[in-house]
Amino acid sequence: MMTPGAIFTELKKELGSINPYMAIVDSSVRIFLDDAKVSVSPSKFIAAKAKLLGYGRLYLDQLELERTKQFVYVSHIAFINSKAEVACEKIRKQPLVRKPIAAVEGDYLRQVVRVLHASRNDSSTIVNDDMAMGELVDVGDVAIIDYYRKLRNENFHGGKVSTAYSFGQPQVANIAAKYGCTPSQPGNLNSQDMILLSKVWQQVILDLCVKSLDPEKDVLPLVAKRYKGITGDRRAKGIIQHLQQEYLLDSYSANELFLKM
Repeated sequence: MMTPGAIFTELKKELGSINPYMAIVDSSVRIFLDDAKVSVSPSKFIAAKAKLLGYGRLYLDQLELERTKQFVYVSHIAFINSKAEVACEKIRKQPLVRKPIAAVEGDYLRQVVRVLHASRNDSSTIVNDDMAMGELVDVGDVAIIDYYRKLRNENFHGGKVSTAYSFGQPQVANIAAKYGCTPSQPGNLNSQDMILLSKVWQQVILDLCVKSLDPEKDVLPLVAKRYKGITGDRRAKGIIQHLQQEYLLDSYSANELFLKM
């Protein structure tokens, strides 16, 4: 089975690997639009270039060409969210996480939170509300994820963007202090928004991985079995390192759990 550490590491690698691709696509669109601006007719310039690439005749006069960049960014949002969704699914499907006995409502983040909360309380009965959200993740991080998901859905479904900017000045200051960048207003997404969303999802998945299993009830028996027969300093070092790498415990928690063995 994939340990919490392996799930988090996989997501971190996947999101990190898309950064160069994102930069290439973003830069290409910006250069393309800048070249179009200096032509007599930007829409005809772009249509001609697209035709050379096999897109046939395009009628672009009625389009807001600058909005192209926003579609690039919402595509990146969709990609980041898809990777996070896979991680959420792997977290809730760990063998030691109790399986729900009824349907779990909500988006994939809320579903995994509800499943983990029930499991950590030795229950298979799901409470379909957000009351337990703050016990497992930072609700401020959830607000950021919700904001970008709404923007992505509105852009992809072709409707007018109506999502309000839901962050007050205190929230913006907290986000900047925690992540080094802040959400942009609707319709003004940029590359920093993609970096922010990636960082937030990594933090949320880390929190979920750490709290998905009970250290004493779930983790300790597994580790004790794994290191059975090994003694001395090698055993202590191996167990503590394993707890930190595979179950994402901090140094203090790993040492405390080791002492209970």
